[in-house]
Amino acid sequence: MGQVQVRTNDSNHVDPVVESYLRTVGLGGYQDQDDFRKRLREKHGPIGEQTLQGIAAREEGQAADIYPLKNSTLALSIDVTSQYYNQMHRNFLDWFCRAQFPAPKSLLDLGCDNGVLTCFYATRYPAAQVVGIDRCEEGIACARELAYRLKLANVRFEVCDLRRLAGTFRKRSFDLILSTTVFHEVLGFFEDAPDSGCDVKGMRPDDPDGVRIVAALAGLLRAGTGTLVSMERCADGEILARWIRMLSRAGLGVDADQSTLLSYDNMYNERETLPIVVATRGRHPAVHSLKDIRAFRTYEDAVVDK
Repeated sequence: MGQVQVRTNDSNHVDPVVESYLRTVGLGGYQDQDDFRKRLREKHGPIGEQTLQGIAAREEGQAADIYPLKNSTLALSIDVTSQYYNQMHRNFLDWFCRAQFPAPKSLLDLGCDNGVLTCFYATRYPAAQVVGIDRCEEGIACARELAYRLKLANVRFEVCDLRRLAGTFRKRSFDLILSTTVFHEVLGFFEDAPDSGCDVKGMRPDDPDGVRIVAALAGLLRAGTGTLVSMERCADGEILARWIRMLSRAGLGVDADQSTLLSYDNMYNERETLPIVVATRGRHPAVHSLKDIRAFRTYEDAVVDK
């Protein structure tokens, strides 16, 4: 498919189905940060203030778990998602629709949070059995409430840590598994690699825990037809290459034609670019470098110039 650059300032370039869905859910445009903070305090009271404090701590590099806070209620969760993720969600779902994957019978959304993306998948594939998992109980509660409000009968949500993925879905397989900005936290893409003997940051493709988690993920894909779609935050091309090598070690071949880069404007009007890796079990040859994937050849420049 090559590189996708979605224009973020013109709604005519986004699938109207996506626009309609996000309006229904309640995701709108970015607000001025001061206006956003004021609105969150006024609308949500003390929990809104605590959420803002958690976000500020996280932005300063502190290990703050904001997910239980911002998912205290569905209304708060949607407001935070709208401010921090609406453009990313909007552009990703637009790309997803244009990618035209075969309609799955079963779909798994990893790290589903409040279920905004998961419920879209359930809406798009009404005949599929859709499952969303997340380790945050509050997020799962929000996702279930959202699915109830949207009257979706083909989706369910479960509390599950990705580190225990293998034991959660015994004797189950999925046609399509999606992950959006999840594994960079689970595998520590931005942390010092332990015992690496070098100064390069990011997970190692031979890290035992990482290999085990990704192998469990690969084992959930239906043999021969199962597809993984992973959009992760990678600090640079080397981290992206390591992620691809880890997928390869788990027996997943990267689809070089459908893998791409997705760009969007964040709330600070800064351009961000994230790689979307599309991989399958055994249907594509091993990728040895980013040069083997046309869209990823420019990833280093896209990150540096953002």
